[in-house]
Amino acid sequence: MTLAFALDDVSNGPLDLGLGPGSEGFDAAVLRQAPWSPAERLARIEELLPVLTPIVESAPATRTSIQTTRYIANEAPSTPGALQRPPRSPSPPVAPRASDWPPGMVGVW
Repeated sequence: MTLAFALDDVSNGPLDLGLGPGSEGFDAAVLRQAPWSPAERLARIEELLPVLTPIVESAPATRTSIQTTRYIANEAPSTPGALQRPPRSPSPPVAPRASDWPPGMVGVW
């Protein structure tokens, strides 16, 4: 995230960064893991977003500590912070499969 924040800042924003649940084939192969089912991938990203959101949305000096079943953020910095305050638009472009995600799973940072 620090690199994404830096690119957003250096380019004078906005930097649009997509985040999704991954795919069955390539993502598992590069990690040398058995592929997760679509339900497992969705469950993992649903658990990741509450960890990642405060890191991305908080002021640069903020440190985030949060733990879920699979993820831990311990004093994760928001430095240098996203340039865009508040987010540019209330609704981001949505990929076709992401349109089926539960409300609150799609956001703009």
